Amino acid sequence: MEVTGWREEEDAALPPRTESGPDADGVRTIVEWKYNEAGDMVQVITKVKKVRQVEEVNADVLERKKWAKFGAAANDEDKSNVTYPSYEEITIEDPYAEQDNEPELVRLLETNVVCRICGMTGGHWTSQCPQKDKATNDASVNESDGTSGKYVPPWQRGRGGTDSAQESDNSTIRVINILPSTKEDALKKLFGVCGPVTRVYIPKDRETSQPRGFAFVSFTSREHAQQALEKFQGYSYDNSVFKIDWAKSSNKSGGDQDPGSMNTTYRSGYGKALPQTQK
Repeated sequence: MEVTGWREEEDAALPPRTESGPDADGVRTIVEWKYNEAGDMVQVITKVKKVRQVEEVNADVLERKKWAKFGAAANDEDKSNVTYPSYEEITIEDPYAEQDNEPELVRLLETNVVCRICGMTGGHWTSQCPQKDKATNDASVNESDGTSGKYVPPWQRGRGGTDSAQESDNSTIRVINILPSTKEDALKKLFGVCGPVTRVYIPKDRETSQPRGFAFVSFTSREHAQQALEKFQGYSYDNSVFKIDWAKSSNKSGGDQDPGSMNTTYRSGYGKALPQTQK
């Protein structure tokens, strides 16, 4: 006599498992029967589709996987890939994040900002100067005295307008034989070793707008200009040799001034540009 359990009897009473497909879409259908918790027979339909996924792997990565283990993993029996985490702290900065520039502004205020009213370095901006009202009153007094309240450089204070212009002319040198590619900022930096440079001007041709081959350099004093004349006379700069002399000025009225020369027209010695077409 064969003895069977009740579970085997129930399984024997269930319909057999069937499988069909795959169909045109590659789907296989599996039909199974079982009893639920309430003891009712239910049908379970499962649809399966095999999908082949191709993953591209770098050839060097596959080659490294064939290497023999070394270092701390040499005696490890684990056959899977060995990966060790890095505990080094890596800080990633967001270039688009808003930056707080307030500390930088405070540092600039404490070190580089000079008030144009009281002359104090750091502490406050010009617009917040406690002596601003006093400066306004002083400007009103100057207007009543017939003097202007505009800013005057320290080396020109206490002088009349004509004397200041004459002093500027006396401290200006002419640098001849400069290349067309020479920039005013470069000359200002070069001649600045002899003293403060107030202005550098490179005249340009009115017709072609090209540099005319010379420049005017103005200093705060004639002594600095004399030192620059002696130091850079015959100086080799950018494949050219400087020739330096004192600038000759003539105050002209009208439209015969070189562009950018303000109230002083320097005589270049080259004359005006000739017309390009002659009849």
